Amino acid sequence: LIIDDVALMCKVIHNIVADYGNCEIATSGQSAIHIFRSRHEKNESFDVVFLDINMPETDGYQVLSSLREYEKANNIEKPCLIIMLSAISDTYNKDKAYEIGANDFIAKPMNRSAILDSLDKHGIVKTK
Repeated sequence: LIIDDVALMCKVIHNIVADYGNCEIATSGQSAIHIFRSRHEKNESFDVVFLDINMPETDGYQVLSSLREYEKANNIEKPCLIIMLSAISDTYNKDKAYEIGANDFIAKPMNRSAILDSLDKHGIVKTK
């Protein structure tokens, strides 16, 4: 699941990861939460969520918290990998993301190797 309010960013990430599996795109926090929950209700969970922090209405931190709360409330044994994305990559924002439940953090602008390295590091894909 790729969550970013900038359609171009969604397309860039999609082009990088599409060879490794099916991708869905959400351009708002609320639609992302809905898609995430709907897929779980169908027993079709996501392996990875790429989540932008800076979005209107529902920001990435709120989405992250909601997804982790949903996983906990539904006793999901294998929580999905959530990789936060942000142009603001200071220590405060990184720490906040990890405290809420992010597994990784990639600073924008990002490149193909940063995304694939993160997926490799977490055992999602073998790139090396």
